Amino acid sequence: MFVAVDAASERILCVKVASRGDLLLAAPAFQRLREERPRAHITLLVGASCRDVADHLPFFDNVHEMDDRAFFGDGLLRRAREAARVLGWIRASGFSEGVVLHRDWRYAALLRVAGVPVRRGFATPRAARFLTHPYAAGEGEHHADQYLGVVGGAGRRPAPAASVLTGLWRFRAGERERALEAISDFQKANADNLRDESGELSIYRFHMADIGSEAMEREQQFLLASKEGERLYQIDEALRRLYSDPEAFGRCERCGGDIGYERLRVLPETTLCADCQRTLES
Repeated sequence: MFVAVDAASERILCVKVASRGDLLLAAPAFQRLREERPRAHITLLVGASCRDVADHLPFFDNVHEMDDRAFFGDGLLRRAREAARVLGWIRASGFSEGVVLHRDWRYAALLRVAGVPVRRGFATPRAARFLTHPYAAGEGEHHADQYLGVVGGAGRRPAPAASVLTGLWRFRAGERERALEAISDFQKANADNLRDESGELSIYRFHMADIGSEAMEREQQFLLASKEGERLYQIDEALRRLYSDPEAFGRCERCGGDIGYERLRVLPETTLCADCQRTLES
């Protein structure tokens, strides 16, 4: 159950600093929060490395950036300075509630020290002591369902997240459906042609031009189905990578650098950054 306060005065902080894949998988949880708290002012605290993805999620009134490389870096002084800066900002913002979508206890501790009264997050041994509403994830529960559980609060099971990316990640509208339709059309046309030929006394048509025309049409259908089939496979592979290894999603498999949100938006199945793609094609 959510704490009963005036909805207009609710100021909610969502903490999801990294990574790109995890941020996308958390989108259904953000959507649920927005739908159930439509009058609340909701802010996302995100790492600079994922800001490009965060700016395209339509569930927040404000997106605040932190230096995640400094926060997780090697230098103790650099980490302390970034933690102090974020702590001061949280205190000054006057949040009434915080939602931590990380298992790292440091985020929950920041909210407690900053005086955020309602704190939701994962019930890990170290983080739970800093939370008012810890969520114990079920064994084998997928990341997307776990995030929904944290948003729902203690004792509330999440709704299924069967179509996490549909309408949330910017796949081109109907792309997967068009691929399936093209393949289905080819299979149907091919089956009709086989039935026609098996019912004839001769394999030859009455006019030789008909043979060439039908052969060309069948070849075009085959090429279209092959292309759409490959595209469908690539999209499904992108979904599989996102679900199985969200922290690595969006990184170039050749150089290890960021692929970039805009490139992923246009080519969601790509595994290479633009520079590596150009090098490969040159």
